[in-house]
Amino acid sequence: ELAAAPDTRDNIYYAALLPALVRLAITLGQLSIADQFTAGYEPHTPYAHHALVAATAALAEARGDHQTAADTYADAARRWEEFGVTPEHAHALQGHGRCLITLGHPSEAAPILHHARELFDRLSATPALAETDALLQDATALSS
Repeated sequence: ELAAAPDTRDNIYYAALLPALVRLAITLGQLSIADQFTAGYEPHTPYAHHALVAATAALAEARGDHQTAADTYADAARRWEEFGVTPEHAHALQGHGRCLITLGHPSEAAPILHHARELFDRLSATPALAETDALLQDATALSS
């Protein structure tokens, strides 16, 4: 309903929530809903552009296009870092590392995931820390 509601996308909060909404829909197995959040979205601010890049990365990963997702997550991480949006920066780093592991590059993923972990730790984001720790264990095991 949110994605289809008139004038919702012109609200400044839409961009602020877009990456989280897309991640949530994907986690719930609702890829079509995640797609609806981004379909035809026209960002009008730098923040909105960054949010769309982050959402696009998550969608690429969910579709199994891990190379595109890794590249797009790296772009999103750079954007969020420059903008000073720590939670989204951490999520983008985590996604980038996760995709690198999937692509068979665990040694490249490890420092990225360590950086994500540091950010999540500063935020006291316990569930994200646990997920990042699991990814770091995978990266370490695959690098050995």
